[in-house]
Amino acid sequence: MWKVLAIIYAVVAAIVFVFMMVLLCQAWKETRYEEQMMDEYPESATSGVLAISVLFLTSIIIAALWPLCPVILIGVLVLDKIQRKKDEQKEGL
Repeated sequence: MWKVLAIIYAVVAAIVFVFMMVLLCQAWKETRYEEQMMDEYPESATSGVLAISVLFLTSIIIAALWPLCPVILIGVLVLDKIQRKKDEQKEGL
């Protein structure tokens, strides 16, 4: 029983890792493209390596903690809703 659950966890973690790497790399490419269009100076090699390292580590963390991602997302949405209600109450005063 535990072996099956471990295999399922590992397979889903691998899928989440690949998906997050693709998603984060795509976002990074869009950001670099926008920087080039605004005629900003290109990134140095060290900042590129740093960005790739952060993307890789973020993907690993999210892949390892994928069961908690929905819980975190729901928590963020609930806190956002509470904050909006507080802002509406302040505007009403």
